[in-house]
Amino acid sequence: MSRRSGRRKALPQPIGAGAHRRISPSLLTAKELGSSSFRNRTAAGTSPPTRNSPTPRNTRGGASRLRFILSGGSPHRAEEWADAPNRPLEDQLAEIAQEVTLRGDAAERERRADQEAAEQREQHWQAAMQEAGAAYTHAYRVRHLEEQAEAWHQAKRLAEYVTAVRDHAASLSPGQEKTEIEVWIAFADAHIQRLTESA
Repeated sequence: MSRRSGRRKALPQPIGAGAHRRISPSLLTAKELGSSSFRNRTAAGTSPPTRNSPTPRNTRGGASRLRFILSGGSPHRAEEWADAPNRPLEDQLAEIAQEVTLRGDAAERERRADQEAAEQREQHWQAAMQEAGAAYTHAYRVRHLEEQAEAWHQAKRLAEYVTAVRDHAASLSPGQEKTEIEVWIAFADAHIQRLTESA
């Protein structure tokens, strides 16, 4: 050992089968450096793989965890199922299918209830329309009856009055007064006739 250096050079340590030290990119072969796996990891800012440690498998959990979300309808037991290490998603398919069936049955019951409610509203509306029509017909007939009775009474009063005027005209001597009264009596008779017909 030379006295000028003052330090002992460190000898390179052998890499054993169980070593965990990562291999520097400079120690990788040209084939490994050109591989897509190395380029992808370098672009993503991650460390390149080592020769002695295998690439970790995609584990269940985190962003890679599978999820099944069932939307629509009213949830009965759950609305989301996730893949878990102790319970894979495929083991939950029966529960998912049961939830779908329960929601479908509930939706069918709700649809039938809405249909029955709509039919009842239609029946009530038809009954109300019939009742309103009957009430309108009755009110119209009553009003028409009252109008007829009033017209009859009016025609009767006018007829009695015209009769009294006719008796008076019969006692008059021929002349202008009697002629004018007879003209008026003709008009009154025609008017009474129209009242009687309308009644």
